[in-house]
Amino acid sequence: MARTESSSIPERRSSSRVGDTCNVETELTATDPAVARVTFKSRLHQMTQTTPTMLWNDSADIGELIYAIENGAVGATCNPVIAVGILKKEIAVWRPRIEALLHDLPGATEDRIGWTLVEEMSVRAAKLLEPAFAAHAGRDGRLSIQTDPRFFRDSEAILEHAMRFSLLAPNVIVKIPATRAGVVAIEEATYRGLSVNATVCFTLPQCIAVAGLSSEGSGGVRARARRSPRWARSARSWLAASTTG
Repeated sequence: MARTESSSIPERRSSSRVGDTCNVETELTATDPAVARVTFKSRLHQMTQTTPTMLWNDSADIGELIYAIENGAVGATCNPVIAVGILKKEIAVWRPRIEALLHDLPGATEDRIGWTLVEEMSVRAAKLLEPAFAAHAGRDGRLSIQTDPRFFRDSEAILEHAMRFSLLAPNVIVKIPATRAGVVAIEEATYRGLSVNATVCFTLPQCIAVAGLSSEGSGGVRARARRSPRWARSARSWLAASTTG
């Protein structure tokens, strides 16, 4: 858990735990003689309220997300691994829905049923983030949903998945891997107006490639047709040398 301290903010705190809740009372001394007393729900809440940190919850679990939002979170994420964790925790809630899908879609594969659940969990979580989405004018308050990681070598499949996800809710942002095929999909997705974030991004050339392609794509230019010399050399070098996809 992140923690911030400042010598200019004397602190007096008392804690009482009820479940996972910790009430923190902090005295903030202003320049005038008056002392303002601010009560934070937790150290997490204190961090989001007193630092520039924008907290995103790494789960679409509704219970976790409600707690995170109450403590200042402005985003969340969902992917197959997260969905499995939610199913294990809330199988009594989701079993009727799974049975209904099996009845309504008798020819559906396990894959289709699974991704339908991922989408429904994402929509449910995105709804909780709508107030933050409005308050931050769309910059935050988003639910990030990951495209199928098995498509990391197939830019067309990644793009098709991203387009489908973008229609789930107005505050969805699509997570695409920064593989060789992925950055091509990122370029096209941003060109089509999708909100995108990059994952599996471990090197500087990957960052440069994603930044350059998404910038030009969002500006209405397919970077394949016009590459900016400020970043193109490094991006082209990485794209050519990459053996990860």
